[in-house]
Order: sequence, then C-alpha cells, then structure tokens
Amino acid sequence: LRALMNNLHQIRHAAVHRLSLSTPVLRDLMADAIRITDCMDDPLRNKKIREMQKKLIRNDMAGLENLINTPLEEF
Repeated sequence: LRALMNNLHQIRHAAVHRLSLSTPVLRDLMADAIRITDCMDDPLRNKKIREMQKKLIRNDMAGLENLINTPLEEF
C-alpha cells in the first residue's frame, strides 16, 4: 500500500506540474495508475487508462489524444 501511495504522489506531481516525461516513465506511471484504480475498484478510470496505455505502447499519439479528450462516461 505504501508503494502505491508513493506512486500516486508521483502521478499527481507530474500532472500538477505538467512535467515532461519520457515514454518509459509514462508507461510505468500508467501501470501504477491501473493498479491504483484496481485497488479503488474504479472500472471506468481503469478502462480509460488501459486504453491510453495501449495507444502509448503502439506510439499512436493521435489515438492517445482522442482518448484523453473522451469523457470518462463514454468508457
């Protein structure tokens, strides 16, 4: 639990300060976010993050941007 909370802090810090992250770091943070949404039993956010992760792995930046802009309710 402590490791997940630390990872949550890193995700929040990167978002709040709009940090430029390398793709490997971003993939790691997304994997952490998926684990956190699993623990929180949040299937909508979990699905959206998983779909975003797939686009990132495929280097589909246009698809990733579309997913980011898709409302959570559509997942």
